[in-house]
Amino acid sequence: MKREQDDISLTPEQIRKVGSVLQRLRLKGGHKLQVLATMGNISVATLSNIENGKDHVTVEKIEVYCKLLNTSLQYVLELIETAETLNSKDLRYLNHVERLIELHSPDRAEEKLIQLTFDPYDPLYIVQQLIFGKCHIYRRNWNSARKKFEYVLNQLNRHFEFDKSNLAAVCHLYLAKIAFLKTKTLLRRWTIYV
Repeated sequence: MKREQDDISLTPEQIRKVGSVLQRLRLKGGHKLQVLATMGNISVATLSNIENGKDHVTVEKIEVYCKLLNTSLQYVLELIETAETLNSKDLRYLNHVERLIELHSPDRAEEKLIQLTFDPYDPLYIVQQLIFGKCHIYRRNWNSARKKFEYVLNQLNRHFEFDKSNLAAVCHLYLAKIAFLKTKTLLRRWTIYV
């Protein structure tokens, strides 16, 4: 059943999700906002507002943006629904892998993580990187762990899915733990030599 344009109304949360998907599609396609704006006779600011999920954008403008990316709003909404279903299974699996770090070993957890392939624009990729960081902490590979947590912090702002999560706090906690453990290790070495 095909919907009429007037029948589609989006909640603020749906607008944020649609904007995020459109941004990922644009980046994946290698398109620049300015080029798309010129092609669609729409302002760069409007396209940016759509990508950032501003709730004042209209469904009509979103549909124009969808056409510029050779897709439809209906297809984007279906992608979101499918992703939410898949993400719940993948997220449960990532939680399982995270538990392996403490129950078995970081090596076993990392083997499982390497087998998973997420698109770098997928929010689960960020969770995967966080778990890689935890593996590095257990191995005392401080610099690699620090890089993973800093990467996750930089990426969190790009994904509305994490707005209500505690991942930023978790990253800051692990970064503090790394700083403490590195300092503690250096102090031990220093006292041995003195």
